[in-house]
Amino acid sequence: MDVLQFAAVRCSSLPTPLDLPEVKARRVLATPGLERQHRRGADGQLLWTWHQPPVRVLSLATGVVFEFETRAHHAIHPDDPLSASSEFHHRMWLKRPDGVAEVSAHAGVRAEADAFLVSGRIAGHPPIFPQKK
Repeated sequence: MDVLQFAAVRCSSLPTPLDLPEVKARRVLATPGLERQHRRGADGQLLWTWHQPPVRVLSLATGVVFEFETRAHHAIHPDDPLSASSEFHHRMWLKRPDGVAEVSAHAGVRAEADAFLVSGRIAGHPPIFPQKK
């Protein structure tokens, strides 16, 4: 059995957060509704999709905005259980006045006659911060 292992990585190029007192205050900037769809494809395949458009929350104490977006897709031919597949895509951002850091993840599984194929990926996109002179 294959095991996927993930480890936390310290990013030394991220500036340290501002030294501010803890204040538990936030402002919700965007909370769009979850979009769902269930349909039958042209070839008879059953398709379920959903999308959570970006949700944004601002920390009033630090000025940091946390944002995330998620998409999912599930499919199967009703007469072929081995055609089943599922995929998830998730993105998160931390946005500070001096730059942005992003993490994206993908997970998927599909069936075959003798196995399930599992895939996954997680990526930390380099933070975009101005270089100090």
